[in-house]
Amino acid sequence: MPDGNVRVFLKGAPEIVLDYCSSWIDQEGNTQQLNDEKRRYIVNDIVTHTFAKRAFRTIMIAYGDLTM
Repeated sequence: MPDGNVRVFLKGAPEIVLDYCSSWIDQEGNTQQLNDEKRRYIVNDIVTHTFAKRAFRTIMIAYGDLTM
């Protein structure tokens, strides 16, 4: 990154990666706060009832910017 910061990426099972997240980016590119209700929605409705039901394996990717 131009300002000397470092962007770190994390990938793994959604229920684990979400524990390290405090926000998410919506479809319009806006940052939203990640609350417990949204976490449950992602894991239960999207991952379990949509992808796992169709035998898809899921990997979630998250990132954070670190100041050097």
